[in-house]
Amino acid sequence: MSALKDLIAEFCAANVGETISAAGLYGYVSSKVLCSPGSETRVLRQLREKGVVNYFVPDKKKGIYHITAVH
Repeated sequence: MSALKDLIAEFCAANVGETISAAGLYGYVSSKVLCSPGSETRVLRQLREKGVVNYFVPDKKKGIYHITAVH
């Protein structure tokens, strides 16, 4: 995986069972690697499609995600 994917999976693994925000995720990854705003949620969706991260979206408008599992 790329550094961005690794960081997102790491962040999600640390927050299983928790609700996170897109802004919080971006803050975490952008403090460690250079990325554009929106990249973190695009990669998060890719990780879900590949079965790496499972989550649901209680509030799409506010960018709120609830992480249920990381494989």
